[in-house]
Amino acid sequence: MHCICKNHCTSADFKKKYVITTKHKDAFRLGFYRCRKCEYYIKETNYCPCCGTRLATSPRNAKCKRELKKELGRY
Repeated sequence: MHCICKNHCTSADFKKKYVITTKHKDAFRLGFYRCRKCEYYIKETNYCPCCGTRLATSPRNAKCKRELKKELGRY
């Protein structure tokens, strides 16, 4: 089963119901998770409500991962 963005994330109702952002600076530190299909950072859920994809909980870049872990005290 393929996860395809259904463009629900662009509607005003979606933006009122979920706390989202498009800014990547400090998004993971603030508790946002990233949908790789819709390219939004969404808070308080593990799966994207628009396309059903599991959200990324940490950055893919090794340097950014290290910085995040230092900030959270896990490194």
